[in-house]
Amino acid sequence: MIGKNGIPDSLSSTAYIVERKVVYTIVLAMTGGLLLPTLIEKARVGTEWLAFLSIAGLLAVAFTPDYKTRDEVQHNIGGFLCGILSQVYVALNDARLLLAWTPFLIYWVLFRDKNYTFWAEVTCMASVYAYCLT
Repeated sequence: MIGKNGIPDSLSSTAYIVERKVVYTIVLAMTGGLLLPTLIEKARVGTEWLAFLSIAGLLAVAFTPDYKTRDEVQHNIGGFLCGILSQVYVALNDARLLLAWTPFLIYWVLFRDKNYTFWAEVTCMASVYAYCLT
């Protein structure tokens, strides 16, 4: 996928790269469904709602793969919920994992290319996965 089309503008752009958008929806929905139990189990008291709402945001993104032609508002709200709340969740549960943003910030300052959204989304997910694995 990356070799043929280059790095996508965002993870959501893969919905337009895969042959059937249902694959995009299934993969994101399964990702959220598999992450949620671990995030809630590992959460410090009072931060469970952040995990729930960030996964709800991911599901909103999953179920709006046609965000360029319709559902743009729902897709963007879901993306912001997922991205921001997942990082607040990580910060409140293990702030050291926010150091994952260091390479992204260096990349963004040095290159500022059009793929910064893609790399920001990857960094969000990487910090969440790292928290699940700690």
